[in-house]
Amino acid sequence: MDKEKFDISDVASGAEKAAGGLAEKAKNALFRTADRNKDGKVDLQDVTTVADQAAGAAGEKAGAVKESARGAGKELENSALKPVLEATLENPNFILPTMIRIVGMDPKYAGMDSGKGAVGFLSEYKDFRLFNVFRERLDALDLTFYPDACGEFYYVDSGDFDRYIALDEYFGYLKTVRLGELQRIAESLGASHFRVTYIRQKAQFASRRTESGLKSLGKLFTAEPAPVDAATELASAPVEHMEFAAEMDLEGHEPAEPELHYFRKNPEIKQLIAARMSPDAQQPEQKCTLKLMNSCGIKPGTAAKIDAVLKDLKFAGNSTVSCEAMNEGRRFFEFEVTF
Repeated sequence: MDKEKFDISDVASGAEKAAGGLAEKAKNALFRTADRNKDGKVDLQDVTTVADQAAGAAGEKAGAVKESARGAGKELENSALKPVLEATLENPNFILPTMIRIVGMDPKYAGMDSGKGAVGFLSEYKDFRLFNVFRERLDALDLTFYPDACGEFYYVDSGDFDRYIALDEYFGYLKTVRLGELQRIAESLGASHFRVTYIRQKAQFASRRTESGLKSLGKLFTAEPAPVDAATELASAPVEHMEFAAEMDLEGHEPAEPELHYFRKNPEIKQLIAARMSPDAQQPEQKCTLKLMNSCGIKPGTAAKIDAVLKDLKFAGNSTVSCEAMNEGRRFFEFEVTF
């Protein structure tokens, strides 16, 4: 079947008839004609041509039709380009996407009115948004990039929303900065000594169910499962690797409330701080077991969406974000503090 031809004179004729009524009708006619297959994708250069042709054909209504047509053109440009301007970044209702891709300047944004002055543009992947930032406009963003801005894909730091971490460095970087935060917590609380042990559980693909485990299956549909603390979860599987990740003697002093970033929602850390800050504090030693997944910004569900975006963009590596996120679920810190 031959494809339907797109005749600009037909558009002009339609606009001329619409001009006899309301200018808004002309705008809508142009919009529908330009988007022939109803998928929102149009030839943006034709939008301006359509507007000029329609305005010329409309006679005494040319001014109103031309203004309306050009308004439709701008709507089409914005719909197709999805530009992010500096004014967009300053809008309090604009939420910066969690993932950024640094790209070179796209010529079509410099050539279109809606794209002039753009810092970048948005890409939609189902329910996941990617912010494509022009490398030449990075100075317009009040953000920092780790280790630098020479890479391509970055994800927001779960402890500092103004910092974006290179995707390849994400999990290793978070391990390091969380160790640093635990040291600062120990120092603020006036500890004389602290130690952090890094533990990784062995991956298990099949394990024998115990009799008690089988009995508990019947309760899954009748009651909410009780939350499992990190220490219990750590003890539920054999250990594959263990190492002392940090240890230091400190000068003990009166406790001060520590500033939390990565562990701001962790109940074990909050309990430790509350116990130490209490006037009745008498426990000279305390230990917290911390599951690293709980303080990581990329959970398995988010990781799967990121992998889908990378696949759509034809990127592939020797591993996946989903695989690394699942591994994060087997990693723990044991935080021991002596006061």
